[in-house]
Amino acid sequence: MKTAIPFLFTLFIFSCANAPKTENPPRSFPTSLQGEWILSEYIDSIYQNKKVAKYRGLRAAQGAILLDIEEDTIHTFGSVYHHSKYPIQLKGDTFAITENMNCKLFLKDSTQVKINCEDGVFHYKRPDRWADKVLVHSSPERIKKKLPEVIQVYANSFLFNKKYKDIKSGKTVEFAFPRHMKGLNKWTHFRVNTFQGTLHPINHDWVEFRNKNESKIYGFETSGDTVKLKHMNTNDDKWFLEKNKEDIVLVRESNSK
Repeated sequence: MKTAIPFLFTLFIFSCANAPKTENPPRSFPTSLQGEWILSEYIDSIYQNKKVAKYRGLRAAQGAILLDIEEDTIHTFGSVYHHSKYPIQLKGDTFAITENMNCKLFLKDSTQVKINCEDGVFHYKRPDRWADKVLVHSSPERIKKKLPEVIQVYANSFLFNKKYKDIKSGKTVEFAFPRHMKGLNKWTHFRVNTFQGTLHPINHDWVEFRNKNESKIYGFETSGDTVKLKHMNTNDDKWFLEKNKEDIVLVRESNSK
C-alpha cells in the first residue's frame, strides 16, 4: 500500500503535465467599430481649410480615404488603389496591414481607428456632417468603382461654389454643382484636382477650367471669401506657377454664402 501512494502521485503529476493547455480565446474586433470611416485629415482639409495638396500625397489617401469595416473583413477605398480588402487579424492594437501601402490600421482604446504609414499617423472619423454621409452613402457601387470622381465632386462643392465677383472685370462668375461654371472667360466646366499623379504639382492646389475645345489649369489659394487663381504651365515633366502673370482674384458675393 505504501508503494502504491507514490506511484499514484507520480501518475497524477504526469497526467497534469500532459493535459492539453487551454489558450485564451482571440480578442474579437469591437462590433461598435464596424461600418464606414473617413480619413479625417484629408476630408477636413477640404471642408474646413479649403486645401487639398497638403494631404493629397499621403499613403493613406492613396489607398484608404474611406474604410468599410465588416465583421471579419475591411474594405479600403483610395485614390490610387481604388478598392482593396483585407482580413481582420487583431494583434495587439493592430487589426489589418494594407499590403499595397505598407500601412497598419490600428485601434486606439477600442473607440478610434487610426492608420500608421511611413509618412505619419493619421485618424479616421465617422461621417458626422451631412456632406460626409452623402459621400459615403450616395452609392456603394459607385464609391467602389469611381471613388476619384466622388471625392472630386465633394471637393468641387466646398472649394468652388455659388457666385463670385471677378475683381478686375467686375463680372459675376458662377460655379454650380457638380462642375458647371460661367462668367469667367469662355470656360463652362471646372474640376478640382484631388489626387496625386506623376505630373501633378504636389505643393499646389489647382483647378482645371475647360470647354468643349480646350482647357487651362490654374493654381488657387483661398482666404476667407477670396480665391486667387494663379496661371500655371508645364514643361512636360512638372507643372509650375507662371509668376510673371497677374492673378485672377474672385470674391464671393455676400448674397451667395
